[in-house]
Amino acid sequence: MTALAAVSMTAALAACGGPTKSGLLSEGDAICRTSMGPVQSLRKPTNYPELSEAARALAAAALDQEARLRELGIPDGDKDEVRPIVSALGGVAASARRLQETAAKTDDRGTSEAVNDATARSKDAAGRARAYGFGTCGMNTEGPVATVLDGAKGIVKAAFVARAEALCREAINQEERLPEPRAQSALPAYLDAVLALEEKVADEMRGLPVPPGDEAAVAELVDARVKLNAKGRELTAAMRARDGRRQAAIVDELAVLGTAAAAKADAYGIRECGTGSVLG
Repeated sequence: MTALAAVSMTAALAACGGPTKSGLLSEGDAICRTSMGPVQSLRKPTNYPELSEAARALAAAALDQEARLRELGIPDGDKDEVRPIVSALGGVAASARRLQETAAKTDDRGTSEAVNDATARSKDAAGRARAYGFGTCGMNTEGPVATVLDGAKGIVKAAFVARAEALCREAINQEERLPEPRAQSALPAYLDAVLALEEKVADEMRGLPVPPGDEAAVAELVDARVKLNAKGRELTAAMRARDGRRQAAIVDELAVLGTAAAAKADAYGIRECGTGSVLG
């Protein structure tokens, strides 16, 4: 068979109904526009019931999209590219269903995990779809997922801030009840007691459910408190060693670290852990 004959046969087979890439792209994008259309105008959820409903709508749309895309014929040789796209879009649906459940339970940690998973899967699907040539599939899933992420972040952040402020407020109350040292020699023990309370705050704050997308910001504000507490421990050690020069240097360092820690807490909305705290 000549090369010309082979090309003619391939064209003839395609004309007889064999799946083509251009056909798949056209049909697929049409499906994605139709399936995801109802969630393109999702409003940002402001509470858990709204978040659960938004997740339900997103899951339904993504499931319909996945099911209809799986019915399309895939050109020979393209299956390894197309199937992961459809699977990733199906993963968005699974994450959205999980989010619907966690939001219904007002589960902050589970909500953050589900939203982060949906976001990662959505970005993966969009990247794969764009690389293959789709103009709508994958990309029009990112908008609704971003809306859900934005809403979930605000909901979980409100809970995080309230819990963190409660931790800091309780620490401040306990610190105020500590007997004040009446002699210079008693100061290290007093500071140790204050630091123990502050370290507990940092530990418990680190264990709180973190708003989705705010992992870095929360880690930074907790780490700032940890560094401040560690420097406080250095001060008590210098006091016990009666190293006046070292004490003076550490006090200056504490002022810088305290200002930084308070600024990060204030910026995140946790005033009781910032300028309202004893060490801040």
